Amino acid sequence: MYHYPSISPGYIGEYHANATVTSAYFYEILTDPTLLDHALSFPQRIPKTGYFLELLKLEQPHYEEKFHATINKLKQRLADAIANKQSRTIINLFRFMLRYSLFSFIISTSVPDTLSPETLFEIQFIKEIARLEEQLSRDEPLLMLDNLAKMAHDYLKNPILSSDFSIALFNRIIVFAYRHKANIDSHSLQKFLTIHIEEVNRHPSTDFRDSISKSIAYRGIAMAHELGREKQEEFLSLAERYARSAQDQNTIDHLIKVDNLYTCLQSLAKWHMHAKDFTLAETYLREMCDLDPYDCVGYCELGLFLNKRERYAEAADCFIKGAKLGPPGVGMNTYFYAKCFEALSQHQKALAALEQACLLDDEAVSPLLDLFFYYKDTDAEKANAIAKKIVASSSLMEQLDETEATQLQQHLTNQLNKVFYE
Repeated sequence: MYHYPSISPGYIGEYHANATVTSAYFYEILTDPTLLDHALSFPQRIPKTGYFLELLKLEQPHYEEKFHATINKLKQRLADAIANKQSRTIINLFRFMLRYSLFSFIISTSVPDTLSPETLFEIQFIKEIARLEEQLSRDEPLLMLDNLAKMAHDYLKNPILSSDFSIALFNRIIVFAYRHKANIDSHSLQKFLTIHIEEVNRHPSTDFRDSISKSIAYRGIAMAHELGREKQEEFLSLAERYARSAQDQNTIDHLIKVDNLYTCLQSLAKWHMHAKDFTLAETYLREMCDLDPYDCVGYCELGLFLNKRERYAEAADCFIKGAKLGPPGVGMNTYFYAKCFEALSQHQKALAALEQACLLDDEAVSPLLDLFFYYKDTDAEKANAIAKKIVASSSLMEQLDETEATQLQQHLTNQLNKVFYE
């Protein structure tokens, strides 16, 4: 029924036995809307808008109608919750919509100022996260954390929400600052980091949500390079410990536990790759794939790792699996396994994969460029068509370096001169 049955059904509230953890989570929420009226945990990964654009583009035509109908139901429920001033439901719906990448909608949706100060403060925080995530989706080069920093300073003067919220607020500042290189005053960042570490250390771990909160927080803290490698590794170990020991009590808890551990394993793998402990890095990557076997991210990460180790046949298998499972990056995975076939001197397979990559992602220049160089000396007509396609597209040309752009222009000039003089 769907091209990507492990992903697509969950986002419209349909069941599939072999669903990814995230897709299964969406299914649970959409089939039991009362969950949104209570305290609720959410998956950590907030996809860029490109994720759903890719999914809708590649999925069956009728899927888009169902997807938008689901979104409209959520929007209507939010409108009803706002009209009835249901604070917890409003906050949960905003957080849920973040996972649908509905950033512009979240930012533009007004709420009555008669809601409690605590609710308004939390909604302001979610809207700021949406604004930053929207910028990340557009690949904007400079993120500014001024608004989040002001919120943090205001919160320290008047801590009107629980320590859970405080941990979430400071964690997001730290992750945006270190992972995404967002701009923030260095003095404020160090102050927030110190406060955050102290608060997380004394935060209890008496229930499931506490353990998940501490795991997420410690993984964010471990990004702070000023702490030194020994302390960073210590915090990463704490993140892993709490991720593994969290005691889930129901289906939603279990999905959140797996989602958190999956993300934690990804961080641990990258850490050990950087430390050149490739055996341990591979162990964590393979555990990712075993933990959520229908999510393509683990296979892509493992494929990239194996490709760097020049284990091309194994890497190709991972990229093929990732491409079959679906977004994000179906075209990217297809391109990567084309490069693996190329390294294995399986040129016909590489060529077929490059052609497929172009069809899957018409905004990616790499497979087109590879095809151009392949055909340049073997099929002038195809090479010319590819060169003209790239040169005619500003978005494709922007992805080229100066040498590549010059080569394409020179090729077209030479072909034009050849036709003219012959």
